[in-house]
Amino acid sequence: MKVNIKDVKIGQVVQFDRHAHWVINDELICDFMCGTVMADLSQNGKDWNGQVIVNLHNSEHRDKLEEFDTGIGKNNLIFLFPDEEEMYKDVVVTIINEAPTATYGALIPVSGFVRAHVKANSPQEALRLFKNNEYDSDDFTLDDYEAIATDLTVEDVVFLDATDAIEQ
Repeated sequence: MKVNIKDVKIGQVVQFDRHAHWVINDELICDFMCGTVMADLSQNGKDWNGQVIVNLHNSEHRDKLEEFDTGIGKNNLIFLFPDEEEMYKDVVVTIINEAPTATYGALIPVSGFVRAHVKANSPQEALRLFKNNEYDSDDFTLDDYEAIATDLTVEDVVFLDATDAIEQ
């Protein structure tokens, strides 16, 4: 399936159609290169607000990209939204595999906190599951406690298994 770069999701493996990516004054030809989506626009409000980050699978441009360490690798193309949206409106990728369901976690207040986790396709879905008390906890069950999950926001939801999502 072909989609615009702004519509990709974390964990998807994508292949660019024809794409020249500008990094400072260097034009990097990325035609038909593959990569894994490491950050998507659903993470607005997190560390990479308004950015799609694709970690390239080959190292052809690594020397030009390694100075832009995103904290999730040094061989990444970064697409800024909405700042440079006009530049990327024609960037199309083919999704080679869909993003697997990932594990998200949150500290849910009770009388203190309990570490909990869920399988979800996005932080928003994870938040909905936490608020509906549809989560697992390694510590203990909350059957005898009243959780205050309704106070959670999407900023409280953390992505736990980025490496698992990539390997699947």
